[in-house]
Amino acid sequence: MSWWESAYRSGSVNWDPGEYDRHLPWLLSTFDIAPCRAIDLGCGTGKSAVWLAEHGFDVVGVDLAPTAIRNANELARVRGVSATFVAGEFPGEFTAGRRSSVLGSEPFGLAIERGFLQHFGPGRELDRVLRAVVDLLAPDALFYSLITAREGKRARWGPRLWSESEVRESLGAWFRIRHMELSVFTPDEAGSMPAWLTVMDLG
Repeated sequence: MSWWESAYRSGSVNWDPGEYDRHLPWLLSTFDIAPCRAIDLGCGTGKSAVWLAEHGFDVVGVDLAPTAIRNANELARVRGVSATFVAGEFPGEFTAGRRSSVLGSEPFGLAIERGFLQHFGPGRELDRVLRAVVDLLAPDALFYSLITAREGKRARWGPRLWSESEVRESLGAWFRIRHMELSVFTPDEAGSMPAWLTVMDLG
């Protein structure tokens, strides 16, 4: 059993938002994103994926923890929307064959991640993940990322904190950065952790 699965089973998931990522309405409005195929990497209990489904997106959510995926499926059922949730380690468990059978063969017009990439340090491992993301996307797709920031107050818990230059260099090697700002993980939550909000395309 993975550490992530143990955390979801015990309910010790202080990184999982109480609601959908509150940056999403801004993202769709600012970049005029129409409903399309979307993938949520590290979707957790599916709140952001379900929100996108409620707004017309054909959504796939991927997470390492089976308990998180079960909770995501239940949330979609309760909300009355259709979304696909898949348990597995991305990208390792999504080889070409399984990727097409589970994620579908059509490219995604939108990819989102909230606190997923930050667990991979800059370098070869992160490049492996980003290469897999590129392979999933349509030519005109957008990729939205939220990564814990070193700037601002120090975190009391959590993963590695990233500097602006680390984010720009790591993500910019694979994507064209359209927008980047120092934000927070949860805009309406007092004391929320600072995070780099980045919107990218394939250039």
